[in-house]
Amino acid sequence: MPGTRTGLRLRITLPLAIAGLIALACLAVLGVNYLNSTATLRELAYGLMTQASDQTFDKTLAHLGSAERLLRLNAAAAKPPLFCIDYSHALAQRDRIRQLGNLLSLHLEEMQVNPLLASAFLADEDGNFFMAKRMPDGSVSSQFLVRRDASPACAAVAARARELVRAGQSEWAARLLAPCLEAVWLHRDLAGSVQRRVRDPLETLDPRTRPWYLAAKAAGRLAWTAVYPVNAEGDPGIAAAVPVYSGDRLLGALGLDIALKDLSLFLKDLRVGANGRAFIATTAGELVAFPDLSQLMSGAGEDARPNTLDRVADPLAAGAWAALRAETGAGDGQPVRLIEPTPLAYTAGGRRCLAVFAPFPDRYGWPWLVGVAAPEDDFLGHVRQTSIIMVGASAAFTLLAILLGLRMSRRITEPLTALAEEARRIRDFDLDHAPLVESPFREIRRMADSFENMKAGLRSFRKYVPAKLVRLLLDSGLEAELGGDTVETADTAED
Repeated sequence: MPGTRTGLRLRITLPLAIAGLIALACLAVLGVNYLNSTATLRELAYGLMTQASDQTFDKTLAHLGSAERLLRLNAAAAKPPLFCIDYSHALAQRDRIRQLGNLLSLHLEEMQVNPLLASAFLADEDGNFFMAKRMPDGSVSSQFLVRRDASPACAAVAARARELVRAGQSEWAARLLAPCLEAVWLHRDLAGSVQRRVRDPLETLDPRTRPWYLAAKAAGRLAWTAVYPVNAEGDPGIAAAVPVYSGDRLLGALGLDIALKDLSLFLKDLRVGANGRAFIATTAGELVAFPDLSQLMSGAGEDARPNTLDRVADPLAAGAWAALRAETGAGDGQPVRLIEPTPLAYTAGGRRCLAVFAPFPDRYGWPWLVGVAAPEDDFLGHVRQTSIIMVGASAAFTLLAILLGLRMSRRITEPLTALAEEARRIRDFDLDHAPLVESPFREIRRMADSFENMKAGLRSFRKYVPAKLVRLLLDSGLEAELGGDTVETADTAED
């Protein structure tokens, strides 16, 4: 007699199998859709950041390009008498004064038209200096510095005078400087009329040692300085200067200070996603323009210096800079070298972030980079939220499939269980039981009908073979077969 067999229960296996197939199908579709959407949106994010980078390029070129063109025009218009060093020649002196007046008028007009100009200036090889400077109230003042004695002795006097000023002996310093140079300021009102003429007896400036003059002299053409404070308030700016020659002889240089604050204000208004930002930095990491003006410079006043990306209190920008250095292999103190826009993916502040760095073309002479950085969620957050919703919906549908599968499996297993019980009764030759088997499935109904037909046949067989004999045969575990045993019996009959 066969033993009881163990196996999977259809009532549980069927709904779990259906739910598992549904879950696998949903996960496969969601996974492919998420990967495709993520890749597409990441490319779109890089495209948007590149677009923001291009806008920053255009703004910078418009900001500085006009100043460069203006400076070249001024240099082309400059004539040798403007830089004449022969003070003993009365005609040359008059020509020089006349051209300085013309240049002053030109600079005043330029600064009224172009609010980006912080100052305009010129210097010659003897150290004479002229400057028109925008003041905090918007007016323009002029400074004239004339060296009466350009000998090395007066250079030593200037150094000694600076020491005396630091020591609090300003009066003695002024006495030392008086034979060597004279500095005068002309202060104007907003209409351009001179209101005050102030002599500065302690001025020791030597323009020939200033970065803009040295850069123009060394380059022999238009040159740009690094970012530095262009006024007493410490506002960042940059200087452009161009040398002026008479033949092969250097006469001096013309220069402009261009304020960079407007660039930072432009970057502050530039939208890059919900939380992204753009910035400009040198290839060494010094900030040129940054949306947060409070972090652009370190220090205060004229002693302020540009902040650096590795020290800025902005994890997004600092992380982007660290990722760029790692990507390019730039070591400590080495500038980053880029040829084309470079996309990056990195982690900052526990968030995945994206960034694009693009170099300024070499022809402009600015060793700068435009950086654009944003959290990845600004672009992919919606996809992730949608994916989470879809996973939740898939889980709900899977649970619903399990519930429906359990109901369906019950409609299958309950009739099958009843038929199995009926088969056990038939084995015991209990043919009088009439179970009620209902099922919406045609196959199960046909099986129940077959059982009824089999029972009808067995009931007919029971008329010829006693049911008790059949049960005994089944209980013995033997199969019924033709044959028998011969048994001798004693004849007890009497004649």
